[in-house]
Amino acid sequence: MKFKDIIDNLNGNTRRRAKVRVAIGTLIGLIVGAAAGLLLAPKSGYAIRKDIKHGAEWSAEKARETARKTAEFVKQASVSKTAEFVKDAATLVNMVSDENERYQNQFKYEKQGMNDTQEKPEVENRFANARNIF
Repeated sequence: MKFKDIIDNLNGNTRRRAKVRVAIGTLIGLIVGAAAGLLLAPKSGYAIRKDIKHGAEWSAEKARETARKTAEFVKQASVSKTAEFVKDAATLVNMVSDENERYQNQFKYEKQGMNDTQEKPEVENRFANARNIF
């Protein structure tokens, strides 16, 4: 047993690799079986080539359609997540700006000897709320 095999067993990669190998083997068997079926079919060479061409065109069209749908989905998802992030960032910026203004006012009051003791717990609660956003 190789060192790599031991590490793979500990990490659980052995089962994953076995599943991948089975999937690849199945895919290869499917392709070989389809090719053999086409080559041994009781059709003329022209008809088989026409069928292969039609199948290739159909597959290409399906691939293009799937790629287009996937791109559209990713675009919509990224736009919505970006909008959500911008909204959260704007909220956080506003909260920090408000708290900054409160601290500046509190500093002015303390400097002038007018300490507002009711302000401090409220400021701490607002910062706790800002931390919970993220």
